Amino acid sequence: MIVVDCRSRLGNQMFQYAFGLEAAQRLGTDFWMEADGLQELFRLPDRGAAPDLDAYPVARLDNEDYDEPEDFLQRLADFTRYRGFFQSERFFPSVTEEVRGSFRFRAEHEDAFRSRYAELLERPYVCCHVRRTDYFTFAGGVVLPLSYYADCLARLRPARGTPIVFVGDDLSQVRARFGSLPGARFERNEEAVDLQLLVHAEHVVVSNSTFAWWGAWLNARPRRQVLAPRYWLGFNHSTGWHNKTRQRGDRRTRRDWEYPRYVIPESWTRVGVERPLHARVSVTSLRSSAALLANNTLAAVGDLRVRAQQR
Repeated sequence: MIVVDCRSRLGNQMFQYAFGLEAAQRLGTDFWMEADGLQELFRLPDRGAAPDLDAYPVARLDNEDYDEPEDFLQRLADFTRYRGFFQSERFFPSVTEEVRGSFRFRAEHEDAFRSRYAELLERPYVCCHVRRTDYFTFAGGVVLPLSYYADCLARLRPARGTPIVFVGDDLSQVRARFGSLPGARFERNEEAVDLQLLVHAEHVVVSNSTFAWWGAWLNARPRRQVLAPRYWLGFNHSTGWHNKTRQRGDRRTRRDWEYPRYVIPESWTRVGVERPLHARVSVTSLRSSAALLANNTLAAVGDLRVRAQQR
């Protein structure tokens, strides 16, 4: 048996579970993962009682630790505890159908979705996922500008009146920007319902979020298009990561800019992201600049007071 650590939020946990399926099949063994959160949403089998976790040696894989997912898969070993995020479909290439079957929603979540959105399902719609809140500060700021969604919708050119469903964690500015679009609507529900909005859309515009990734990947509509931000999390930091890969002696490729590597499936359309001016400066630099400005201002005021007293 192997163990896969359950880490972070829903989308990352789904990647970890999918990796567990792949690793167990390759090794001809079983895997255990604390999947209570996943089991609340999906019809997953009971994986039994937890083994003695301390007895398993830990193999850790961070997003910076691999060039090709296949290299890591070839080094798998039984009786190991794996800790990582595994954010690419290339971490589970042999079990894609099993993964899709594993992530079937529980009946109560399907019923809740269909009862709430029966009228929406009567015709094709476009679903755009928005991730903001914690993304303003995560990794120095990785919030996608609203121009990205405008560019994606311009590419899709949905027929007038096609429902454009925006779903996400903070839709106030999105509503202000796109509220006048014919057919625009703004939804925020429990995770199981929001994920199904992505799964059943005719076309999907994803944010650089693993939650959005899975909603698009599980979408099985034969004609569906998925538009994703080029470089994913790396759109604001591509130069730094690119330099890092060059220092390792790797060839210069498009993947050098994409973070995590190979997160965007080949069948998806990569859309360039126009970085706003404020996003091109790191948060640390902004804070340092603000502190320096404040100090200079105080010093200038002090000088003026001294001069006034001397007169």
